[in-house]
Amino acid sequence: MEDDLDYSDYYSSEQIQSFGLCDMKHLRDFGQKFLPMVYSVEATLGILANAALLFIFIRYTNIRKSPPLCMAISDLIFAATLPFFAVYATASSWSFGLSACKMITFLYTVTMYSSNFSLAFMTLEKYYTVVSVFCSVRVMGIPVRHFAAFSVWLFSVLASVPYVYFVDTHEHDGHQICTYHHVHEWRTAMKFEDIIVGFVVPFVIMFVCSVQLSYNITKTYPDRKCAVFKQHMAFVVAFFILWCPYIVVIFMHALQELHIWSDCTTNQNLHLAVQLTECLAFTHVFVNPVLYALQDKRIRRLFHTRTAEFLIESSEHTMAVELTAVHPATSAEGQ
Repeated sequence: MEDDLDYSDYYSSEQIQSFGLCDMKHLRDFGQKFLPMVYSVEATLGILANAALLFIFIRYTNIRKSPPLCMAISDLIFAATLPFFAVYATASSWSFGLSACKMITFLYTVTMYSSNFSLAFMTLEKYYTVVSVFCSVRVMGIPVRHFAAFSVWLFSVLASVPYVYFVDTHEHDGHQICTYHHVHEWRTAMKFEDIIVGFVVPFVIMFVCSVQLSYNITKTYPDRKCAVFKQHMAFVVAFFILWCPYIVVIFMHALQELHIWSDCTTNQNLHLAVQLTECLAFTHVFVNPVLYALQDKRIRRLFHTRTAEFLIESSEHTMAVELTAVHPATSAEGQ
């Protein structure tokens, strides 16, 4: 997931050696117009959606849980990094300095991992909650949840260390770029880390737990089979749709670096595919909080209650204004 940062790839010496001079100008031009717009929209929606969810968690502590709290914090920080990428894509030059290059890369990678593992943690927690009900055994108390949340963040930080170590700024074709200076083997290894740690492991946990969860509930309540399956598979399906295309493209990039294929047309298509699938994957910053709010009964109930109260207050205010308009003299005498 580093290629969105590395604009030197458009004319790298490795590609020139493998493909000849592979013309990427049309892809740079497309990225300069397309990426800033999409990043800006995703950042705005992500910040608003996650800030709203965090406000609910802070205001109503009975609704707050560790996994969705971790998810909201991760997605909020991730969304806050996108404006930097928007500026970077617009200018094709990194103007924020080396420290910001390392910091934004670190935040981007940590929150990407922590967000995806928070979803897996959320599904795992639901599964153990159901197990504790059916088996009358408390398997995940509050201390365990807090420890699991801490472990998610710790693991995400440790997994991001190579990215911070290898990222650097240097000049390329008159542009200052924020890119990686590691050797070819490390570059390929980090792509496979993204694939396994960022997608495969969280997806397997979510899928297995959701299937087992649906099976255990529908075994007791067979009439709710369809509704339960849809509810618990929603996050799994959304996660797969948003991330799988990007992961497939990253995998193809890794194969390209291993020289499985080495033609210019494939290289151009892969760069375009990275831009498109990356934008799809980044929509998770607002899809996750919205999907969670729609699924959580307490948040839905809170929303319905607050909406009803607002409508009642608005109706009473409107009636008072209408009565004042109909009987102005009476209102004046009362004053």
